[in-house]
Amino acid sequence: MSRTAAVGVGAVVLLTVAAVAVGVAWDHRRAAVVTEEPITTTDLVDQGGRPLAVKRGDRLTVDFVGDRLVDGWGATSPDNGFVAVTSRDWESGGPVEATTISAEDVDPAAVPTADIVVLALGTEDASRGELIEPFSERYGALLESMVARNPGTAFVCLGTWLPDAVGRSYDYAIRTQCQARGGRFRTLAEVYRASPEREGSGPSDADHAAIASLVTGSITTSPS
Repeated sequence: MSRTAAVGVGAVVLLTVAAVAVGVAWDHRRAAVVTEEPITTTDLVDQGGRPLAVKRGDRLTVDFVGDRLVDGWGATSPDNGFVAVTSRDWESGGPVEATTISAEDVDPAAVPTADIVVLALGTEDASRGELIEPFSERYGALLESMVARNPGTAFVCLGTWLPDAVGRSYDYAIRTQCQARGGRFRTLAEVYRASPEREGSGPSDADHAAIASLVTGSITTSPS
């Protein structure tokens, strides 16, 4: 092989390697990969420890902020969605004022200031193929505004209802932003894996009950 041909081949190889590298980087952003190592369910276990303690006054105020999960997606009725099930569980300790806020209606300048805020964001963002970086920044900004306006708010951050690497990567970003600000992250991966209704139809009634248990298990309430 002539030197000219060798140089030509070398250039092609270098260009190919560069193209592959760029392609991998682009795919990682597209797939919302936020760590160099593969993300597993074990990585998503909440390491925050104890449930958050909340003092309740005359009534416990709870805001549920999220996408279709907070609307009871997949449940046979809204009364069987995790929002209603969670609220009924907390009502055993006294009156509860629960409000559901759609993801589209969330205004960082007027964030919820309830005793407890439960966030169920990311499922639809990931399904639409939104890049992880802008989602993570918006999520972090929302939490930051929440903490600034009401430092006493306890918040629970739920992961996505998705099985693939994109869902796990979103969960990793959610957990990172949540725990950095004192919240409790709860992955839905185990509930999803055990669900016979998971493929595109949303969580079943039993799944919503399991999600509600994750939420209530993250908070302890007591009289003020």
